[in-house]
Amino acid sequence: MVQLSEKFKFKEITETLSKLIKNDKNSYLMGVNWAQIIRYHPEYFKDYELVFKKNFFLLFVSLKFLKFICLIILKLIKSIFKTQDYKYKKKDLLDVVIISHFINKNHLSLDSDFYFGELPKKLSEDNIKINIVLNNHTNISPQIIEKKWLNSKVERNVFFHCLNFRDELGVIINGFKIFFNTLLKTNTSGYIIDRVRYLISVEAISPASLNAERLARQLEIFVKKTKPRVIIFTFEGHAWERLVIKKVKNLNIGVLCVGYVHTMAFPNQYASITSYQNEFMPDCIMVAGNETKNIFEKNLSNSIPIRVLGSHKKINTIQKFDKKKNIRILILPEGFKSETNLLFNFGLRLANQSRNMYIRIRLHPSMINMIDYYTNLIKEKKINNIKISTFTIGNDIRWSSHALYRGSTSIIEAVSAGVMPIYYNLKNELAIDPLFRKQDRSYYVSSVTDVILILENWMKMSSEQESKRKREFVRFCENLLEPLNIKVLKKVIQN
Repeated sequence: MVQLSEKFKFKEITETLSKLIKNDKNSYLMGVNWAQIIRYHPEYFKDYELVFKKNFFLLFVSLKFLKFICLIILKLIKSIFKTQDYKYKKKDLLDVVIISHFINKNHLSLDSDFYFGELPKKLSEDNIKINIVLNNHTNISPQIIEKKWLNSKVERNVFFHCLNFRDELGVIINGFKIFFNTLLKTNTSGYIIDRVRYLISVEAISPASLNAERLARQLEIFVKKTKPRVIIFTFEGHAWERLVIKKVKNLNIGVLCVGYVHTMAFPNQYASITSYQNEFMPDCIMVAGNETKNIFEKNLSNSIPIRVLGSHKKINTIQKFDKKKNIRILILPEGFKSETNLLFNFGLRLANQSRNMYIRIRLHPSMINMIDYYTNLIKEKKINNIKISTFTIGNDIRWSSHALYRGSTSIIEAVSAGVMPIYYNLKNELAIDPLFRKQDRSYYVSSVTDVILILENWMKMSSEQESKRKREFVRFCENLLEPLNIKVLKKVIQN
């Protein structure tokens, strides 16, 4: 049997989804999270591999459906006991609402937002009335999270995972409406397109899709009460973002919807750079750097204003580099367990084969509760030159000579400080490298041997050769992220 390439499968999925969404007169599919494929990533794409499964397709779809039904029943039971008030009855009028994300307990009470940095605080200091509304990715209750910021200059409100019974039932009924509408359209028009339709219908009642509707409904109430001039939200192309835009625009109270692309564009980016009906598109898109601005302008045909807001993760680039005597490798996994395990195991093999180098693994914030787990695994292996980092990212970057990564955007911060990148590329996989627009692929590796060879060649370089190589990468990163420029957003707010 011929093995389909990842490139072919990604192309088939995106073209099929594009066709279905274009012909979806009721725009039902915009609310299905599965139908908004963000970009190619092996973790994301697992959800689409079923389309190409040769045998037992309907069996796997049926099992998925039954799983979602069980989760819906549990959610409805939970909603019966829901008594918290999420109607925001006592909210004052606002100028700006920022929609951000709460991803781990270590962020509790921090003034700096993980995605927007000091931006909310600076707006507040300029007498702009602002609230941050958090999409909660943890099991910590909204009340506990909100209390931690009671003394903050910028109030936080947190979306609920579950609404009261009546509202929860409304969310679920909406999901089933999309389910039946899509399911009844399946026919024999094509092998791939019908499989995609089957999956879209089932995914309409998935936790991700129902949560998108749930979140959008809560924000609709919040905006209706507070009547801000602007709402600004992280913009990656998820279903919840599209639903938020539509519901806010339908209020007809003159709220400007601003999508913020907080990082650079990735290879095989899709949902966020796809143009849809105006009711689902932001009024303005703000990006972190000029490179991303060019990509969005090209793909959206200049139909939406694109502004460079910059990023709080942009650090001052270094022009003078000290030669580090030892090889020190910082491993930067993404916030997926599969990716963390992949780089963790690679790091163990590397540390075991090269005992004269030092390795730190910096877990993604969403994996922070796994520190003890990975630390214990290292102890079991009795390898002393590899550790799980508990330091700040700034400390880790200053410590490092090289950084091993795959899809982590933290590599931009590291490279901007003169740390040399090493990208772990798997065979038969589309690249997920944030530095993909750099034509040089000499830093790509597929084995521990490749890494050792790169490092041996590095140690043979003179200080002048090292500095030249570092400067080349630093210059490349300067266009990817710009320093945060609050004036860009203030100009939009005040217009």
